Amino acid sequence: NGEILETSLLPVLSLSESGSKYKSGLWIRDSTAGIGTVTYYDPETGMFGGLGHGICDIDTGKLMPLLRATIVDITLTDVIKGEKGRPGELKGTFGNISRGSLLQNTPLGVFGQLDKPPYDPATAPKALPIALSDSIHEGKAEIYSTVDGATKQYSVNITKIYKNDGTNKNFVFEVDGESGEYIFRFPRNDFFSDVLEKEVSFSKFIKGKIKTPTSNIRMGFDKGRPFTCHSKIKGKSLTSAYSTLSFDDKKRIADQVSEFIYELQQIPIENIPLNLPTTSEFLENLSHVDNEYYDFSKHDNLIKLEQGDLVLNHADLNPGNILIDENKNVCAIIDFAFVSKSSDLNDVSRLIGRLPEDFHEIMLNSYNSRFNKNILMDKIHSLISVWNYVEEHYINYMRVNQPEIDIGR
Repeated sequence: NGEILETSLLPVLSLSESGSKYKSGLWIRDSTAGIGTVTYYDPETGMFGGLGHGICDIDTGKLMPLLRATIVDITLTDVIKGEKGRPGELKGTFGNISRGSLLQNTPLGVFGQLDKPPYDPATAPKALPIALSDSIHEGKAEIYSTVDGATKQYSVNITKIYKNDGTNKNFVFEVDGESGEYIFRFPRNDFFSDVLEKEVSFSKFIKGKIKTPTSNIRMGFDKGRPFTCHSKIKGKSLTSAYSTLSFDDKKRIADQVSEFIYELQQIPIENIPLNLPTTSEFLENLSHVDNEYYDFSKHDNLIKLEQGDLVLNHADLNPGNILIDENKNVCAIIDFAFVSKSSDLNDVSRLIGRLPEDFHEIMLNSYNSRFNKNILMDKIHSLISVWNYVEEHYINYMRVNQPEIDIGR
């Protein structure tokens, strides 16, 4: 573009048979090509957008600056499904006739203008109106998606809207499909991507090994980014249902949760096809998701107990992850993202620390009865102090970054 750039180069010594010489060079990326999908097209202006993410350098991952770009037809020859560590790919052959220009390459997608409509006007699909971002609100909506070659309409419930939060994440929604409602989760960073992958693997392993129902989670990849999907389980969280419970209801639920903890602890750690960390190790990794100061000495009580025998733990057994049906029974326990190995008192302490005070003795008595133990509340409180500190950081993080999740407080 005629611009003159000045920089400094450091030559390196090149050894060859013809003699040693100092050499320097430039690595230049002057063009790129790719295949993408169009999200919307405006027939009045010819403008279009392909939402999701921008065009990035394949080696550095950085957004590529755009000088000029041309849109052409393609003939699609193959679709490669994305997997962990390998983005999906569309393969095809490019046409040689320009159909328009690409005008912007942004973190949220690409935008441009077509010279003419990408369809036959005689058989044009029905145009849909759009809404500005300020007009969008939480609640019922409809989306169109092309699945298995057919474009269908799906009912959704927009549960959270992100506006200008610095990411390409804008919506969290539940999908009402032909066979029920589904929950989709999209991790914000590599740490939570790995956590979701662990949860999916553990979900497959645990199926059929315990009586308590859990989520049947599946993982997919969209342009190399992982996400999970599972059927929505009917029921209220223990947090939401608590005010409606009688004393007998609470005792029955405590017995059912104690049975769940017992079932987990009966599974030998060595039989699990995952390299599970201890809970304290996982919490240390979790503490790095933000830049806030974290006092690791607060984990000491948990670390001391983990010097003894280790058993399988849910490790996030809080009222938000315990679902109650209309008959006031536990119908499912969900969210195994924290699953790890730890002390046999870790799960029950975690739960008691998050329950109202009138449930503490009920839960501990049920636990002692199921495990034939006589654990005193003082020992439980030593672990509750660990989790209280964790939650000062983690719950605040989740409220800011994942406010759609029921964290139970």
